[in-house]
Amino acid sequence: MQLAASQTCTPGSGPDCVSVGGEHIVVTASDFIRVGVVSATPARDGIPAIDVEFDAEGAMAFSQASKDVVEKGDGGRLVLRADEHVLGAVRVPSPLAPSELRIFLQDDLSAEDAARWIIGG
Repeated sequence: MQLAASQTCTPGSGPDCVSVGGEHIVVTASDFIRVGVVSATPARDGIPAIDVEFDAEGAMAFSQASKDVVEKGDGGRLVLRADEHVLGAVRVPSPLAPSELRIFLQDDLSAEDAARWIIGG
């Protein structure tokens, strides 16, 4: 799984400005960092989501990325990607330090596929 501290952008402002979940976000391949994941499983309660558990280094990297997003201000977004698929871009109001995370997916993504992408890439 990969993370990037990014920001919103104006549609058409450049090739890296892409639509993610209804917002336009700068998604630049070189900004992503790989985070270690222990497990990724589809949510068991029927919601289109994945439960992710980070390893110790992955949790630290996630924490740092969330701090970087907060520093970007209102337009800051944490972009989540797995196997070249953007899973989402979320606002982060304050720094986070989770060892586990639930990622709610866009309607066009399968939880089973996303879990496989997270573990594989």
